[in-house]
Amino acid sequence: MMNKQKTVDFWLWAAIAVTAVAIGYLWEHSANAEGAACWLVLSGAGIFSLIFYARRHLDENRPSPQASLYPRLGAANWLTLTRGVALMLLLGFLCPHVGAGWAPALLYSFVALSDWWDGFIARSTGSASLFGKNLDLHLDGLGVLIASMLAVTLGRLPWWYITVGLARYILLGWEWLLRLSGRAPKP
Repeated sequence: MMNKQKTVDFWLWAAIAVTAVAIGYLWEHSANAEGAACWLVLSGAGIFSLIFYARRHLDENRPSPQASLYPRLGAANWLTLTRGVALMLLLGFLCPHVGAGWAPALLYSFVALSDWWDGFIARSTGSASLFGKNLDLHLDGLGVLIASMLAVTLGRLPWWYITVGLARYILLGWEWLLRLSGRAPKP
């Protein structure tokens, strides 16, 4: 059961995330109308999937399963969610005819730097949560996948490098198949 303030925090963050996509779309449209629609579809779908994921897991905003929920999202979770927005904005640069320039490098630099800071803030303020931990892990995997796909799409790495980004998802799929067959994966 979420309290009112956490719900307000969440929807405020979601509104900022959607606004970031709208601004990105307008920026891309002003520079290159041909790729703007694709950029909007990919980044918009990414943002809405992130909003859905975060909303679904907000009841994990506590230090342990038995502990009480934190009353607010907290600075560390805000930073992690903002890192997720930057990753979803990067998705749009996978589109053909989108002018990349320095934007992907700047966005991914923010993603990489904030990955360390969100954990530091959570630990130093005593606000580490299952939500933040799981969201961080989810975004780490997506970040490697998106970065490898983008590097290949921009011609910076060979096509097979996408397997680096897929490695986590291949492992998760293998674990799922083991569980489905009744054999739990060994820790």
